[in-house]
Amino acid sequence: MSSFGISVSALNAAQAGLNTTSNNIANANTPGYSRESIVQAVMPAQNTGSGYFGEGVNVTTVVRNYNQFLNTQLNQTQTQSSSLSTQYGLAQQVSNLLGGTGNTLSQSMQDFFTSVNAVANAPQSTAARQTLIGSAQTMVDGFQSTSQSLNQIRTGLNGEITGSVNLINSYATEIASLNSQITLAQAASPTQPPNSLLDQRDQLVNQLSQQIGVSTVNETNGSMDVFIGNGQSLVLGTQTTTLQTVTSPTDPTALDVAYSNNGFLGS
Repeated sequence: MSSFGISVSALNAAQAGLNTTSNNIANANTPGYSRESIVQAVMPAQNTGSGYFGEGVNVTTVVRNYNQFLNTQLNQTQTQSSSLSTQYGLAQQVSNLLGGTGNTLSQSMQDFFTSVNAVANAPQSTAARQTLIGSAQTMVDGFQSTSQSLNQIRTGLNGEITGSVNLINSYATEIASLNSQITLAQAASPTQPPNSLLDQRDQLVNQLSQQIGVSTVNETNGSMDVFIGNGQSLVLGTQTTTLQTVTSPTDPTALDVAYSNNGFLGS
């Protein structure tokens, strides 16, 4: 190869690097995008009889700057964060309902026991007995009001569970679809990774981890198996498992999550 040919190979490699850098800048704010870089390799040298002379450089592939370990740690942390945030939100609602300074139930209970003591000290007093009856009714009303508020919190929680199950099913379907596309892409070009498809799939798994605990296994054909909970399968290649909400067998006001074939998953 002439010096001109070597120079052209260098320019082509530089152009590939510029294109990749431009793409990185363009997608700097794209959710789930992994920064890419080119991989260069020296072209085979030519034996001229006077020695081996280099023939330039070649760009072999474009790779993602991606760390599987860090991504797994991120998913696990997001699962814990989402779980704790949900628990904190529910605990805060119950605390505000039962422990707030303006809690009428707490005040009505104090008034009731005060009235009981008054009647005990003066059982012949008609006024004390009437006050006791009134405070008892106020306390009962307070219990009923609190019960309704707790039921509203339960209804809201059930709605969140249903919404989360719908999201999980949607993510599973999209991951299975991407598995199919990635498998086809890698079969057509085994040495070139379909970076954008891989980014999309990792982003879906990341979003899924915000709804439920996730673990993944990468297959040799490029597909990814996804497991949730304690290891129950959600996506196996292009096949998905559909989740649904069912009434809890121990509490008719609560919802549990189950497989569509009624296999129990958890609450």
